[in-house]
Amino acid sequence: MSIAKLAPIFLHTSWRTGGTALAFAFREQPACTLFYEPINIALRTPEKALLASPGKWDSRHPSSAPYFNEFKKFLAEDESIRNFPNLDLFTFESPEKKWLDELARYLHMLIDYAQGEGKVPVIKFTNLDGHLDFLRNEFPSSTNIAVNRGRSEQLMSWLNQAANGNYEFFKAGSKMIGA
Repeated sequence: MSIAKLAPIFLHTSWRTGGTALAFAFREQPACTLFYEPINIALRTPEKALLASPGKWDSRHPSSAPYFNEFKKFLAEDESIRNFPNLDLFTFESPEKKWLDELARYLHMLIDYAQGEGKVPVIKFTNLDGHLDFLRNEFPSSTNIAVNRGRSEQLMSWLNQAANGNYEFFKAGSKMIGA
């Protein structure tokens, strides 16, 4: 199969929009390799992140392998994820060139791996929308799919999570707004 047919698919979502369900549907396709949230802060400590799964909390996500299962192949000797970008340099807008270079090297590693296996790389991001120009320029043959949900439905999902004691979506949203 030609590399053009194996061009990456980037899924762009926000929290509680149904993006995980879509990503896991791609994971079920034998022709695809899913890399779920490759710049998730949890991947700073892979030994914990690799255990995170939909069944560990009331996520309403489809049953599946652990979220970051595909990253096991990229563990370095020091137990970090190879080429993982420095998230301290990450910003939602006007990113530093150094960080974009790190991100490019990291994404190329993931994409090259999937393509080397003869599979379509599918990469699901949460809140990376501000970097679409970078992704389009760095990966011109890629397909970018945005997943949106009505804001009131999304807020209700956040509130339902908060009612169950999970305030992480409000914390993350506040941090993003503050940035």
